[in-house]
Amino acid sequence: MRTPTTSRGRAVRDRLVSSAAELFHARGVHGTSVDDVLERAGAGKGQFYRYFDSKEDLVPEVMARQIDQWVDRHAALLGNLSSLDGFRAWCDALVANSSGRNFARWCPIAGLAGELVQADRRGLRHIGAAAFQRMASYLTAGLSAMQQAGELRADADPARLAVMFVACFEGGLLVSVATGDERPLRDSLDAALASLAAQTV
Repeated sequence: MRTPTTSRGRAVRDRLVSSAAELFHARGVHGTSVDDVLERAGAGKGQFYRYFDSKEDLVPEVMARQIDQWVDRHAALLGNLSSLDGFRAWCDALVANSSGRNFARWCPIAGLAGELVQADRRGLRHIGAAAFQRMASYLTAGLSAMQQAGELRADADPARLAVMFVACFEGGLLVSVATGDERPLRDSLDAALASLAAQTV
């Protein structure tokens, strides 16, 4: 991967990454070719290979973009995860934003991460793991703040609880997407909230 030195180059590179993100989400990495990305981006092969060595070179860029967008959508709530009520509000928003027609907007990193783990081409699985860890880091920060404020038991493990919330979100969302029913997501997040509530002071 190479960084463009001009505004025009940055615009082209951004279109390539954005187009790849859309196609990877819809078709998967292995169902998308470089030519597909070029057609969607309206770019030529020379422009592509000026910044990327291969399609796989796009994967970390796409994953970073997807998690950035996920964080941006949840920024206000992620910044208020310093209480049980804050976690409840975040979970309510996850269900509201992931139901009905919005199921099409389900977590953009989950499918891509799963594909990378299954294929593990060029050791790319660590990219998916890093994305989930970044997601969990926001929750860990909130849980640590609760612990420091004396609202979470001293023997609770904020990092472990954070991963549990991410797992409940991703697993519940996958079932909800498959069934078209928001209840699996709601139920899995309620289970995570119950586990958190049991460890509050």
